[in-house]
Amino acid sequence: MDMLVWVALLSNALAADLVWDWSQKEPVRYHLETMVETPRSHMWLSEKNEQVRMTKNHMTMDVACTGTQAGRNWDVRCSIESVSLHGVAVPGDEEAQERVLAASVGLLDKKDIHLKVGADGRIRKLDIVGVYADDSRMGAMIEGLRQMLRRVFAPMDLQLPNNGDPKGKEWKQKGSPLALELLTAQGTSGGVIMKHRVISERSGGVLYQTEGRGSVAEGSNMEAGTTSFMKVTTEGRGEFNTALGVLDWAEVRTKADYSASALNALTGVGAYSYSGWLVRVHADGTRVEIPAITAQ
Repeated sequence: MDMLVWVALLSNALAADLVWDWSQKEPVRYHLETMVETPRSHMWLSEKNEQVRMTKNHMTMDVACTGTQAGRNWDVRCSIESVSLHGVAVPGDEEAQERVLAASVGLLDKKDIHLKVGADGRIRKLDIVGVYADDSRMGAMIEGLRQMLRRVFAPMDLQLPNNGDPKGKEWKQKGSPLALELLTAQGTSGGVIMKHRVISERSGGVLYQTEGRGSVAEGSNMEAGTTSFMKVTTEGRGEFNTALGVLDWAEVRTKADYSASALNALTGVGAYSYSGWLVRVHADGTRVEIPAITAQ
């Protein structure tokens, strides 16, 4: 067989294996880290009538995920093995910061995160299992935490191409990708587009890149003030393990700036930014090695 033909056939075989599979016998363990910068602050609450405004929000988490099929989709439960929440408070709010953030972390202790995942890999719903709201304040506290968790799991929100084969082309992610959301329950997106493309392949893995953009209506839950539109751009990369059917690692970065027509653009407030990454953890506790990727 001609060498070029053989290489082409091998490439097609690898590309056709881009299919999610959460049916592993052992839990898939990940380490995740997320930083969200909200220059006009994000409000964190505690049940003891305390609150703190944060301009930088940093969460790390270790989880063990198992999945079962639900029709054509997946029910994935990620048991939280460890979690921490830190950041930078608005001047004047520092005194309550440790107590308020500890209250949110306490809600996650030994809990599960339930993900409803499409067969294509899109995360369609995220809930904290076993955490309930007794009153409106607790409800707001839980919702703020859930929105942060949507940022934490955004790198996992990877839609794969139809039939697992990109056919040498880039493919679109449908719906509203988590990476293009703001840290808010009320922000809405419009004109959002996200695309992925394979940049290289190797035995057992496919390296990919992500680019996205859109416009987001800023919600009041993120920052106090009037609603305005922000232009959002995102980029990322990762490696999908074609042998296991899950991600080995992934990272994504998002930036949102006020549009020129927005009143907030004249205030000098900095841009919203988000960065998140995850890496799969081996049974012995070591992490998957992340290779260097040259510019494509």
